[in-house]
Amino acid sequence: MSSVIDFRVRPGTRKVLETMSPDGRVPTGLNRWGHPTPEVATLDEFVKSLDAHGIDKIVFTGRQIFIDGKNTGLDNDYIAETVAQYPNRIIGFGSADISAGVTAAVREFRRSIEELHLSGLAVDPFLRNLRPDDRKLYPLYETANELGVPAVITVGPLVGQEWSDPVALDHVAADFPTLKVLLSHGCYPQVTELIGLAYRRPNVYLEPSLYFALPGSELFIQATKTTLQNQIIYGSAFPFAPLGIKEEFIKTYDISGDILDKILGGNAERFLGL
Repeated sequence: MSSVIDFRVRPGTRKVLETMSPDGRVPTGLNRWGHPTPEVATLDEFVKSLDAHGIDKIVFTGRQIFIDGKNTGLDNDYIAETVAQYPNRIIGFGSADISAGVTAAVREFRRSIEELHLSGLAVDPFLRNLRPDDRKLYPLYETANELGVPAVITVGPLVGQEWSDPVALDHVAADFPTLKVLLSHGCYPQVTELIGLAYRRPNVYLEPSLYFALPGSELFIQATKTTLQNQIIYGSAFPFAPLGIKEEFIKTYDISGDILDKILGGNAERFLGL
């Protein structure tokens, strides 16, 4: 059996929760989906909680957000520090804010891979009101492709449909056919279109996280059991949902055996090249 990999997790440390709080205070009001606000934890405490929920590894994505020259998001050095403490449990993805300029963004992303030894590219086009196929982002995709690492693109309902347009994502997948691309929160609300996109482009993977059971997700559940069983990857989106939501996901999707093994870990391992 493959390792259980939660592909969308940011550990509940003070550093992480403060970056997600509108007013910079902890605890944060992460209750948009009706889930309880997580308690602040040390990294050691958080990793112990992974054991309690049967999670072998997590993917921790960076998110750089420069405001007045200061990064207010999760910088690559912090991601690398957590990976260094738990290299067998945490897989880190580097990010770069394109607002710093294309050359600087590429340089920072390359540093995250070559010097900090992170494992992929995390892209949040919506933060700069860019479609995923904006040519400003292409040098980042090109660099990830050159370095042989995959990319995660944040999409979804709160990102906004313009910045999650399946047509724009299709352009990226077509222009970089050897780049493995994961669409995080990528089943909602354009469920049918994103299913069609992943069926059309085998280098595209979908991770539904918070939206796995929202209205309209029935088709996604069907695809998970049939045509896309090799391209769906599980993620909780902690701290916006509890780590234990994995059991609700399994029950809702009613999957077991080989398919469950693929969704919870096998597909992620192949995506990551493990």
